Amino acid sequence: MPRFYFDLHKGDRVTRDEEGQEFVDVDAAEREAEKSVVQIYRDHDGQPHEMVTIDVRDEHGRIVAAVTASLEVSRQRDS
Repeated sequence: MPRFYFDLHKGDRVTRDEEGQEFVDVDAAEREAEKSVVQIYRDHDGQPHEMVTIDVRDEHGRIVAAVTASLEVSRQRDS
């Protein structure tokens, strides 16, 4: 099975995945990246988050997918 790597970009910080995980194909790896982005927001500490991107790399180091999420909260003011 092919191995995929998930590099996390959060704000100006990058955490490079050196271990990777095996998945049947890029579609399965992409779904895992989607779940991971959602989990990052679910586990947040109540503070606003920067945009988060997970780059999915293949065994050759090529980015084969990218999943980006951001959260925006707008408060309506009374008129």
